[in-house]
Amino acid sequence: MVVASTQYSKVDNYHYIVVFQKRGFSNALFKTEYSIINVEDLNVFEDGTVVTPALLKEAGLVKKELDGIKVLGEGKLEKEINCTS
Repeated sequence: MVVASTQYSKVDNYHYIVVFQKRGFSNALFKTEYSIINVEDLNVFEDGTVVTPALLKEAGLVKKELDGIKVLGEGKLEKEINCTS
């Protein structure tokens, strides 16, 4: 059970409620989120293509480039491509 106390602060005529946690630790502010694609998705590119994050976004494989892109091992890569970051 998390016990929290509240403190009211007035900033620019708006009231904000600030919650202080008494126990535990939360890393939510510093969490890294990655865009995820599978190896199988890279088969849309031609042989010898240099795949960059901008090219993945342009091809529609990645909607948002968050803190990075993770390529998971689901599927088979049947083309010869170069991936750069």
